[in-house]
Amino acid sequence: MTISIIPLCVGILRNLPKSILVGAKGLNSSIDVPSIMWYLKGTKENIIVDTGPSVPLGQSSHLSSVEKTPDHEIEKVLASVGVCISEVKIVINTHLHWDHCSSNKLFKNAEFITQRKELQYAIAPFMSHQSAYEPKDNFLSVINRFNLVDGDEEIIPGVQVIQLPGHTPGHQGVLVKCDNANYLISGDCIGLYESWDECLIGSIYVNLEEYYASFKKIANLDAKILPGHDEKVFSTKEFC
Repeated sequence: MTISIIPLCVGILRNLPKSILVGAKGLNSSIDVPSIMWYLKGTKENIIVDTGPSVPLGQSSHLSSVEKTPDHEIEKVLASVGVCISEVKIVINTHLHWDHCSSNKLFKNAEFITQRKELQYAIAPFMSHQSAYEPKDNFLSVINRFNLVDGDEEIIPGVQVIQLPGHTPGHQGVLVKCDNANYLISGDCIGLYESWDECLIGSIYVNLEEYYASFKKIANLDAKILPGHDEKVFSTKEFC
């Protein structure tokens, strides 16, 4: 089985404080970044990684506004790669922050794979992290279809979830073995290529020591990085 990775834009986060992605280097500046859904082409389960925001949101407590045009609608972006949403059998959530799982409920025939620690924390996070997991219906509405994992685990041959805590307690990346290279879909552990190149930790985290340990773990994976919110990924139509 040959697997490739196609990045799909499902929204734009406008005026996001850049410090969220690169820490102190991004103070006093903002950035527009894509919300990315990843399609693992060649998997019979039509695996998706992250589902993005569901509807446009105002600035509010989410620190950025969301632009979501008809071209960002889940059904339309999936159709652009020849997939019907009903054909998606597995969704992997890197974590359960609102901008990575708000569209989970649209996938009526899928199971959702996340770390057990992530779901446990998402239900009752510390107050300072509360808004990132709101509204909780994003994940509670499909809680009966969660497949919870503990640590690194192979999902299918060639696709493995890699536990990368720090940004959240149960954050995970997705390691994909393609013909020409291994790729790590890093979620928000690595928000931008710049974050990885300069070892920059974003300003939202639950455990800084674990975050740096996750960076070290990634360095030993022999994989190319696909950051969670970098528009540069769209310069490549398909990673293989």
